[in-house]
This record gives sequence, C-alpha cells and structure tokens, in this order.
Amino acid sequence: MNRVLKKMIFLFVLIFSGFFWVYVQAANVDQGITVNATVPSSGGGGGGGGGGGGDSFPEISNVVSSSVSYTTASFSWSASDNLGVSASSFVYGTSISYGSSGTVTGNYQTSLSGLATGTLYYFKISAVDTGNQTTEYTGTFSTLTAPPVADTTPPIISNVQVDTSITTATIQWTTDESADTQLNYGLTGAYGSNYFDVTGALNHSVPLVNLLPSTTYHFQIVSTDASGNSASTVGDVTFVTKPDNVPPPDVSNFSLSTTTTFIVLSWTNPSLVGTPDFTNVLIVRKVDSPSLVPGDGTAVYTGTGTNFTDTNVIENINYFYTIFSFDTSNNNSPGIFRNGQIVPIIPPTPPSEICGNSLDDDSNGQIDCADSACALLPQCIVTPPPTSTSPGPEICDNNIDDDNNNRQDCADPACVGFSGCVVENQVAKACNNGLDDDGDGKIDHGVDPGCDNADDNDEYNPPEPTVPEFIKLDLNKLIFFGGNRQIILEPISDAVTGLSGTSLTVAVPEVSLFGVPQTMILHVGNTDAHQFVYSSTDKRYYADLFFNKIGLTQAYIEIDYGSDQLDSVGFQLNSLYWGQITDKDEKGLAGVSITLYGQDGGIFEMGNFGQLNPVASDINGNFGWLVPNGDFKISLEKNGYYSRSVSINDVRNHVINPQLNLIAKPVKLELKIDPKESLPTNIKNITVALTGQTKILSTVAVQVIQDVANNPEVEKVNEEVVVPTAVTAVVVGALSFVSWLDFLPFLRLLFLQPLMLLGWRKREKWGLVYNSLNKMPIGLAMVRLLNAETNKVLQSKVTDSKGRFIFMVAPGKYKLSIQKNKFIFPSKFLEGFQSDGQRVDIYHGETIEVKNSTSITATIPLDPVEATKRPGRLFWQKVGRNLQTALSVIGILVTGASLYVSPKWYIVGLLVVHIVVFFIFRKLAVPSKPKNWGFVYDDSSRAPVSRVIARLFNSQFNKLVDTQVTDSAGKYYFIAGDAKYYVTYEHKEYHPQKSEIIDLEGKEAEAITVDAKLKKH
Repeated sequence: MNRVLKKMIFLFVLIFSGFFWVYVQAANVDQGITVNATVPSSGGGGGGGGGGGGDSFPEISNVVSSSVSYTTASFSWSASDNLGVSASSFVYGTSISYGSSGTVTGNYQTSLSGLATGTLYYFKISAVDTGNQTTEYTGTFSTLTAPPVADTTPPIISNVQVDTSITTATIQWTTDESADTQLNYGLTGAYGSNYFDVTGALNHSVPLVNLLPSTTYHFQIVSTDASGNSASTVGDVTFVTKPDNVPPPDVSNFSLSTTTTFIVLSWTNPSLVGTPDFTNVLIVRKVDSPSLVPGDGTAVYTGTGTNFTDTNVIENINYFYTIFSFDTSNNNSPGIFRNGQIVPIIPPTPPSEICGNSLDDDSNGQIDCADSACALLPQCIVTPPPTSTSPGPEICDNNIDDDNNNRQDCADPACVGFSGCVVENQVAKACNNGLDDDGDGKIDHGVDPGCDNADDNDEYNPPEPTVPEFIKLDLNKLIFFGGNRQIILEPISDAVTGLSGTSLTVAVPEVSLFGVPQTMILHVGNTDAHQFVYSSTDKRYYADLFFNKIGLTQAYIEIDYGSDQLDSVGFQLNSLYWGQITDKDEKGLAGVSITLYGQDGGIFEMGNFGQLNPVASDINGNFGWLVPNGDFKISLEKNGYYSRSVSINDVRNHVINPQLNLIAKPVKLELKIDPKESLPTNIKNITVALTGQTKILSTVAVQVIQDVANNPEVEKVNEEVVVPTAVTAVVVGALSFVSWLDFLPFLRLLFLQPLMLLGWRKREKWGLVYNSLNKMPIGLAMVRLLNAETNKVLQSKVTDSKGRFIFMVAPGKYKLSIQKNKFIFPSKFLEGFQSDGQRVDIYHGETIEVKNSTSITATIPLDPVEATKRPGRLFWQKVGRNLQTALSVIGILVTGASLYVSPKWYIVGLLVVHIVVFFIFRKLAVPSKPKNWGFVYDDSSRAPVSRVIARLFNSQFNKLVDTQVTDSAGKYYFIAGDAKYYVTYEHKEYHPQKSEIIDLEGKEAEAITVDAKLKKH
C-alpha cells in the first residue's frame, strides 16, 4: 500500500473519531430536552493541513433549558475552542427548516417568546472559532399545553324555518356549535308540549304530528351545548297549520221542545276524540223552512254548549232551527234541523201561594219556599257552600253525575261509546215504550205507521217512493266515508260499521239520482234529520254526522224531486263501543299511553284520518281508532304497570277497540320490611308479598304468551317454519328407533295381518322364529313360502311380537326362506340339531313335503350377527336413544304449541299423526323394562358401580348373546330363556368377574338379574 493511500486512510479515521466523540458527549446532556450534535469539518486553512497546524473544532456543552412555559423558553450553553470562539447562534422552528432565531447574549444565553402552546419545536446551536471551523448542536423542546378555557358562550340559533301541513309541521334551525334539540310548543304562550333530543348536532329538525288544522301554535326553540350553555328564541314565535276542506259532522240527538213562551233546544256535540278540530256550533232560525247555509236566517246561538232556550219567539209561528258544526278551518257541516211553534194555553188563574203556612195554596205541587212564588223571600234564600274544584269528567259506571250536567253514567253524552252502555235486550223498544219517539203525534205499534211490530225500535218510516222502480236509488250507489273522509266504509248486510263518536260522511253521486232534488234529507233514528250539501268539485251530495249510541240505528235518505216524485233508501248505522284498558278489578284505567303501529313496524300516521296517535286512555280507560283494514299492533305503557304489546290481526271492519288488561307491578320487597315490626311479622309480610309477586308474574307470563300467539308474524312463522320443523323432529326422532328393514315388514303386518297385530291367539299351533342364542322370539321377520322345485314365492308372512307365523298349504313340496335384519338363516349354531330345549322340529332349510292340505308351523332358529359391541358404542348408543326420545317428545310439544298459536285443522291432523307415529315406533324399537334388575356393586363400600360392561354368553356354544352397560345405580338386565348362560363383568378399576351358570332350560323368557360384587385392583 503506497504512502499516499495510508495518509488518506489515517486522516479519514482521525476525522471520523473526532466526530463520534463530540456526538456522544453532546448526546449525554439531558436537561428535559432532546438533543444531539454534529461537528462537520471545515477547510480552515489552505491545502492539506486541515486546521492550520493543530487547530481543533469548537466544543458546545452544558446545553440547559432553564424554563419552558406555555409561550416562552430560555436556553443557555457553553462554547469553547483552543483558539477561541468568534460567534454563536440559536435558530428554532416547528420543523427542521427552523425559520426563527433567538438573540444570543453574553455567556451564550437566549430567551424566546411568542411561542405556541403545546407545540414541539426544533432548535440548532452553532459555534464558530477564529479558524472559521463550525460545530452545530441540535435538539427539540415542547411548550406546555395550556389548560382549556371554560366555555361560557351559548350557541347561536339561526336560520329558523317552519314547514306546515294540515296536521303536521317541521321546524328546523342551525346552531354555530354542537347542541341538543329542544322545542316547546302549544296553543298558547304557556306551551304545554315539548320535544327533546339529547344528541348534539349543528342542524336541527323537529317533526310535529297530531296538530289541529288551521290553528295557531306558539313555539320556543332551546339549544344547549355540551358545557351547559343554553340559547333560546326571543319573543313569542308562532306558526299556523294549513286548513283542511273536510267539514265536521253534524251534532246528534238534536231535540226541540216548546212551552207556552219559549222553545228549548238540546243536542250532543261531535266528540273531540273523533273530531279533534271541532270548535263550535251555530244555530240559525228561519220561519217555515230550514236554513240551507249558515247565512240563511237569523243566528240565535254560537258556542260549544249543548242546549239553548229561545225566548224571542211569537206564538203560532212555525220556527225551523238548523244547527251547523264548525271546525278550526271554518268548515261547517250540512246542518241538522228541527221545527216547532209555541201555542199559548190560557190556564185558570190559580190562587196565590201563601208562604209559611205549610200548604200548597196554588196547587202546583210546591209548598212554601219550594214554590217559585216564595223563592225571593229572605227566609227562602239558601246560599250553597262554596266549592274549590270544578266538576271532573264523567265516570260512566259509578252512579254519580261527575260532570254536573244533570246526566248520569250512560245517559251522559260523554259515555256514548262506553262498553258498559250497550243497550240491553230488556229495554223497551221504541214501538212498545208508550212514547211518541218520532214526534208525529202517534205512539207505538198499532197506531204509529212507522212501527212494523212491537219489537221495532224505530217509529219513523219514510214516505213510500213514487218514482219508477228502475230509477230508484240503490244502497250500493252510496259511498260511506270515515276518518276525515279518507276511509271508505263498505256496508255489510246493509249496516255501516264505525266506532261510536267517530265521524261518518254519506255521499250520493249526482249520476245516481233521477234529477236535481228539491230536498234530500238523511233521517237517523226517530228524530235526527241531516241535510245534504252539493259539491261541484266532485259532483256529489254530502251529509256529515257521527256514529252515536252503541248498537244498530236505522237511517233513511229521503229525496223529493218535486211534482210528487219521492224516493228513499234505507241502511243501518252499527256503532261499536270503544276499546277499554282495565286493571285487575276490571275498572277503567286512565292515562295509559297507547300507540298504534302499522305493518312496517313504524308508528301509524293517524293525522290524515283526523285522529290522534299516540293517545291516552280517558277517565274510563276508553280509547279506539277508525283505521284502514289491515294488520296492526298496539303498545300500552303506564307508570307502575307492566308494558304490553298486542297484535290486532286482520282488521276487517275498520275499527280497533280491543278490551285489554294491564297488570300492576308488585311493591318492592324491601318496602314490605317494617323496622318497627318483629321479625316473624316481617317474614310473614315478605312471604305474602312473594306469593303475590309469583301470582302476578304468572299472570304476566300467560298474558305475554297470549299476545305472542296472536301475533300474525308468529302465526306465519309457526305455519311455515315451526310446524314443518316439528314434523321433521318427530319423524326423524321416531324413525331413528328402528331401521327401514324392520319398518317395511311392520307395514305389511299392519295392513295384511291386522288380527295378528292386535294379538289374535285362538290358534294353539304356530310356526316360530327365534334367536338361537337367547331363545327369544323374533318379531317382524319376513317368512316366505317357496315352491321347492321352482323356488317361486307362493306366500309371505311377517312374524308378530311373539315370533309367530303360519302357512295354510295344499299338497306339494315347499321350502321356507327367512329374512331378518342382523340375523342369519339357517342357523350355524344349531346345525344338525333336531330339537333345542322345548323346541322340536328345528328347521334348517330342508324341503317340506305335504301330502294333505294342512298348515306349516316350523320352528326356525336364527343366529344373531354383530353380537360383539364395543362399550363406548353401547354408551353413546344409549345417549343417542335418549336424545332421539327427547327430540320426538319436543316435536310433539311444539306441534301442540303450534296448534294453540294457529288453530288450523291440518295442524290437528299433524298432531294426531305425530302421537300415533311416536308410540308405534317406540313399541317396535324399545323393549319393555323388567320389574327386577341385576346390581353390580363394590365389594368393600357396597356402593353401586356404573359403566360396568356386562356380557351374557350362551354356555352351550360359548357365544356372546348380548352386552349391557350398568347405569349410575349399577343396574343392568338381560332377557333370555330355555338355555344355560353365564355373565361376565369388566371395569377398568376392578378385577374381571364371571357368574355361575344360570339355568333357564325349560323356562319361558325371563329377566336375568344376577347381582355381582367387584373387587378393586
């Protein structure tokens, strides 16, 4: 290696070693900052000397960050050199590009400010010596993370938008930060209803449902951020729902009575449940004819009352009073009218009442202060006690006038749909009650032509039609609407069904009429008369009313075309009672929240049908809806009661009115413990409470099962999945007991030899097929009679449970062929034997020659195959059989439950088939249990030993007959007969054991129940 190359290598090693020493020294400095240092070489002098004769690089050490805060930092360091340091600098930044510099003061210090909080900074310190050689030192530091500033600024609400329809509205707004969604709304500035969603969002949207048409609603928006700062809209903000064009129904029970000086009117307003947007009624008076529109006549009453007395009347003038219903959209009903006049009666002047003599001087049935003539005397003025409460709603079954309207229980209009107010059969019919129900001056059957018989409940009949038959109005031309004119109600047997208190619209298409009618009136019952109003939009005549009292009410449409051209058509209104929620005492349960769900599982929108959803049960527990036909589900919720979900399947009459029961939750057990009572008393209280809770939970369980069973989805799954699965379970479980090779002979025995199956035993001599080792008869063996010369099968028989068979044959030569699953014919064990114990004429397959017509009754032994079974296989075979039995039983139980869910005829048939199949195959495959058992037990402890392998051998042939495994009680048994046997016992923890010879020769089949003692190894 030449000298120049050696010098170059030496110079490279020297520079690299110096660089490494400086790097290690700088890296060892640790003052809470991360640092390293590099010392690049510099050409500090001319040519080849590299440093001007012994000059070294500057050294940077003792780098210290004396203080690092949120926005400031201070650094100090030392710089030295053998020739002297000429300059030092400090640069820093958020990347290795730096970008900022600190002012270096004496003794190498710098202070930094204006730093960002919680930020990583990179820095570099440089030192230059007088020889222009430079050393650089790099590192990082991080400013402190400033604590979060408390948020005290509420969100800003903006861009408020309201989108309204007839019964719904959507209110939207935005906030400048994530906040929850709250909305207070109602009919006044006090609101009363609210919507709340805790989910934070920037864009907010609130859907409102079940609103009244053409109604002003007040609302307030509130949004609160995560720090609890709230903001709300300022002032009273309102929106107005859009009006509808469906008029409310007419009032019902409109009656008119007269006195000598005034006319009294009374009526029942449309139910707010069925017509929530009802506002008021208007009564218009007119002379000699009814008012067709609200402005046709003199308005005498406007309000929400149910009676009015007109005192501004003149004698002997026929006044017509037409009453119109109005809703929030200012729609009005077609109107219902009554007419009457006052006819003065001049009574004789009665004597004056003398107040205080205890006599009825004026003969008016009233004495002294009870007489109106004395009412103003001081001694007759009685001040009623003050009351602090207003009357409550009417409770329909307590015999009290709760709302103080002088109508009690079922007589109160509030109870029109109460299920307990159904008209009973014993109530006198209109044609047999001694009253003039239709106001025509004629009373009951025999006098009033409107009474067809004494049981007729309607005294009114329309005039006889005079128009030709071919132009008469037919019932099928009428259209009946419910649910805000959105649901078409189809008459069934001339009856239109609806929920009591809900609206009904009767429409008559113009094309169905003979001409333009002068009048068209809808008469309902004995007194109500509703006018029709023509709509040019769809060219129909409309009359609006509502389903009134529960039961059937006769109605007629009467048409007068003029020129004595009259027509009429009749139908019935079938008013159904409301649904009701009751408690355990069958009392109405108020305040239950009831929600109706559609087939898609979502809340069913009832606003389009003029009804509310969800609803709360009223004071009597009543609720109900008029809906399109279909499948629905309702949920019931009330504090202190178990919730309930009920399926309403296949609604066909548009009415949902179930009678349901809610179960109260029991009192918590800890509330039954009274520290003031003794321990026995508390135990008694807890025991009683536990008993009550058990009863309640049982009732709830039954209720849940019933509700689930009534679910149409459950019924569908039951019929399409559960029943087929149960069929498979029973068939698979049952068929697993026996092989098909046994099943097919059984069918042959069942259908071709039924008397043998039933146990026919009149014949004493039979052929016999039996097991050559245990001498037991073999059932369901197929025995064939063959022509000995042609081997053609002449007859076939199947042995019964006793192994018996018989052939009746003519003279000839025959052979027998026997087939049985897991057996061999002819027997090898008894080959050459002519008898076997009590059994003689052993048959081995020889030709049988018959010279006279007789029977063939051979004794045929069969040798078993696969007699040796592994213990593990025996154990799992037993487990499998138990599982098969359980599967089959479960299948039968599931089919029974399916029958409860879906009571269909074919499921009844499947259940019967399941039971028959199960027991037939059990009889075929499972032998009967013996009355006695053999026991294997420990010689020392006398404890039973399970899992012992017991084997039965035929001692004559020393062949294995059967194998059993003892159960958990050490029990086992074998069935055998007419031979000698012995039993061996094996267990891995015990010495093998062999029994004495068991002699059963000359005996019928019996159980081998030998007890055995085993000694442990």
